[in-house]
Amino acid sequence: MSSSSLADALREGVRGPVLTDESSLERYSFDFGNMRRHRPRVVVRSQSEQDVVHTLRVARSFGVPVSSRGSGHSAGGQCLCEGIVLAHDGEAGEVRMLEDGRAEATCRSRWKRVERTLAEAGRMFPILTTLLRTSVGGTLSVGGYGVRSFVDGAQVDQVERARLILPDGQAVWCSREENSELFRFALAGFGQIGVLERVVLRTVPNRPIARLQMNRHRNLQAMVDALAWTAEWDGPAPEFFYAEQRAGKLWSIFGTHYETEAAAQASSLPEPLARMERDRVHMVVNAGMLHKGEDEGELFDPSMHRMMGDYCFDLEGLRRFVAFLEAQPSRFWLPQLDLVRVLGLAQMKDGWRWPFDVRAAYGGTQRVYGIGLYYMGPHSDQAGLEAVRQAHRACLEKCLELGGRPYLYGWMELDRDARQALYKQDYTRMRALRQELDPRGLLNPEGL
Repeated sequence: MSSSSLADALREGVRGPVLTDESSLERYSFDFGNMRRHRPRVVVRSQSEQDVVHTLRVARSFGVPVSSRGSGHSAGGQCLCEGIVLAHDGEAGEVRMLEDGRAEATCRSRWKRVERTLAEAGRMFPILTTLLRTSVGGTLSVGGYGVRSFVDGAQVDQVERARLILPDGQAVWCSREENSELFRFALAGFGQIGVLERVVLRTVPNRPIARLQMNRHRNLQAMVDALAWTAEWDGPAPEFFYAEQRAGKLWSIFGTHYETEAAAQASSLPEPLARMERDRVHMVVNAGMLHKGEDEGELFDPSMHRMMGDYCFDLEGLRRFVAFLEAQPSRFWLPQLDLVRVLGLAQMKDGWRWPFDVRAAYGGTQRVYGIGLYYMGPHSDQAGLEAVRQAHRACLEKCLELGGRPYLYGWMELDRDARQALYKQDYTRMRALRQELDPRGLLNPEGL
C-alpha cells in the first residue's frame, strides 16, 4: 500500500487538508518534548467531526496506526506515530455558551479561544493550564491541572458531557449517567479508547483581577514546611497556589480572584496567609498574567529537547521527595533544571475517580501536590541529556517507593508491567476495553 493511495482515500471524505509534503511530515514527526521521533506517512488537519470519523475508518480499513494530536504539547511522544497523524486544526475550533453558564467547545479548540469566549459572556473556566495555546482535547486527555487546581481539582472534573469518536468511527455522547464507563476512561485516559470531539463544561462567574501574595524560600524543604497548612485547608481563600524555582530563586504564590481592583484592595488578608513570611504583600494584577497564550509555532524547536517529569504525593511524600532531591550530590541534575514547579491539587469532593488520575493514590486526603522537574537543552549535549534521563529514572523510582504517582503526560520510562502494578484493575479494564474497541491497537499506539 502506497502513501499516495492512503492519502487519496483520506481526501475522499476529509474537508481539511491532507498533507504528504516533506516539510509537513517532518514538522509532525516530533512533539514539544522532542525526545522521540516518528515520521508519519500522512497528516490530516481535521476541521470537523466528519474529518475525524472518516480518518479513523480509513485507518482501520488500511490497517494503519493513527495518532490524535492537538497542539503537540506532549512530552513523551504520545501524539506521534508512523502512520496517520490526525492533527486537529485549532482555527476550526468552536465555542458557544449554553444555558446555566455552561459552555460547549469542540476539542480542537485552543484554550485561548475558550477563555476569550467565556470572558465575553462574563464567565471563566475554573482551571486553565499555564499554556493557553494547548488544545481542549489534549489537556482533557491527560487530566489538566493549573494554579486553581488548589481548590477546583482537575479540568476533567469540570466536564459534564463528552462526545467521543470510537476507533471504528462511531460517535457517542457520554457522561456519568450515559455510557459512564466510556466517559470515565475517555477523560484523562490518554486517548486509548477514542478521540474526544466536543465537551460540555461547567464555568463560573468571571472575576478578572487576581491579588497575589509572593513568599520567598531558601530551599524546597523550607517551602514544603511553609505550606504544610494547605494539606487540609478548606477555608474561603486562597483560591490558587503554585510554587516555582527558576534561576536560583524559589517562590510560593497564593492568590484570590476579585471582580474589581477596588474589591481586591479592600479585602483583608486571610489566615493563615497572614502568618507566612512575605516578600511582597500584595500585587493587584490581571489574572491573565498567570497563563501564556503564545503561538503554537513557538513550541517547536527541532534543535532542542525537553525532558519533563511530574510526580504527585501527599504532603509527607512531597517532604520526603524534596529531601531526596536536595540530598543528591552536585553532579545530580538539579543545577541543570530550567524549572521546578509545584501545584496543589484538590480531590474531587463527591468521590468520583478517574482511572489514571495522579490524585488517585491518596483518596482520603483533602489535597495532594504535584512537583514538576523540567529540563531543556540542545540535542548536541547528549551527555547532559543522558544525565537528566538517569536522574528522572531515579526520581520515578523514588516516587513509586514513596507511594506516589507519576503524571504520565511527561517523560516516563514506565513499562507495561510497571503500569499494571501501579494502576491494577483500572489498567486491566482499560486494556480490555481497548481490545474490544480497537483490536489491532491502531489508535494512539504511543498513548499509554
